[in-house]
Amino acid sequence: MSPPERRAPVIVTGAGTINALGRHVAAFWTLLLRNATGIRAVPDCLGSGSEVLAAPVEDPLPAVTCAGPRLTRTDRLALVATAEALDQSGVRARVPKERIAVVIGTTTGGIREVEDALLARGGSLRGIRRSRLLLFERAATAEAIAGAFELEGPRFTLHTACASGGSAILLGAELIRAGEADAAVVGGSDALARITLSGFRALRLVGGEPCRPFDRNRLGLSLGEGAGVLVLERAEVARARGATVLAKLLSGGESTDAHHLTAPPEDGSGAARALEDALRRAGLTPDEVDHVNAHGTGTVANDASEAAALRSVFGRRAARLPVTSIKGALGHTLGAAGAIEAVAAVWTLRTGLVPPTAGLSDPDPALGLDVARGAPRRGDWKVVLSSSFGFGGANAVLCLARAEA
Repeated sequence: MSPPERRAPVIVTGAGTINALGRHVAAFWTLLLRNATGIRAVPDCLGSGSEVLAAPVEDPLPAVTCAGPRLTRTDRLALVATAEALDQSGVRARVPKERIAVVIGTTTGGIREVEDALLARGGSLRGIRRSRLLLFERAATAEAIAGAFELEGPRFTLHTACASGGSAILLGAELIRAGEADAAVVGGSDALARITLSGFRALRLVGGEPCRPFDRNRLGLSLGEGAGVLVLERAEVARARGATVLAKLLSGGESTDAHHLTAPPEDGSGAARALEDALRRAGLTPDEVDHVNAHGTGTVANDASEAAALRSVFGRRAARLPVTSIKGALGHTLGAAGAIEAVAAVWTLRTGLVPPTAGLSDPDPALGLDVARGAPRRGDWKVVLSSSFGFGGANAVLCLARAEA
């Protein structure tokens, strides 16, 4: 492992989410601690006439309006989470709008609406307005956020598969450290779509029961939808305006497996590099980490690869380092996953509670991990890692610390 280096921490002052467990962080966190799951049987959007297991959101209607093109479901999810995060932060009242960046990760953008339009016309493009097809533009969600909340700083959209939300958070932090912004609205949003379900089915990664991360008998992932958003600020700006500090984003690490389009390396080497880089940039050793909010998809290959990465970085300590996955509760929300999991990691630091891994009943002994199950774990957690590992070998790890740490 390279010598440690300390980077200036970025402050988290706001958080918001909407997902299968509820709208707003409080509802989500309460049910997450109760070991609840939002995964259920819903009508198969592929039109087979049967049902499929997924974790849909009940009501993604935002409380804000936005000028411009019609909002997609992905946009609406993001606007709900952003409104909550900005209200909690209060950053817009004190930081100039041209100094607030927007960085959002997504994988499907408005593809669901394009699918609907094509199906309504029997698969033909004839008669479909060009503006309808442009709803697929994934950058539109960041544009909708900037327009709705009048944010005029730098704006970026990332679509690095399931690492998108985590990477968006890290890019927003770098904009602040580089002096390009004083604050940033960062996170991820994705809606369920036919192409997503059919793609994961084709890869034989969708289980016939709600996903069971790290379970001996895990059969595959469950898909979900939602959004997670954090407000990040430069430390001195947050202190000057008397902002409430939810947590500190110390650093992050990113890497690429360069291995396979959809499968991770068995030894988890790429994920391990991202974990190690996050710690090096935070100036921490593996012994200083208290908890890992894992990617934990519930597939045989991904859970094994992630466990191998954790054993590589933490050695024997991996067997007693508390780990959790919230995908058994929310399903895999793709580009939103890393952002919603970051919200959960922040709340672990605030409350001292590690949520249990919904769906886990028989931990796989071959993985060699201490995975929380059944009930929350209470502890003096000061440093948490939150991991996202995506298709194409995109890896992103956040290193977060308690506000007073």
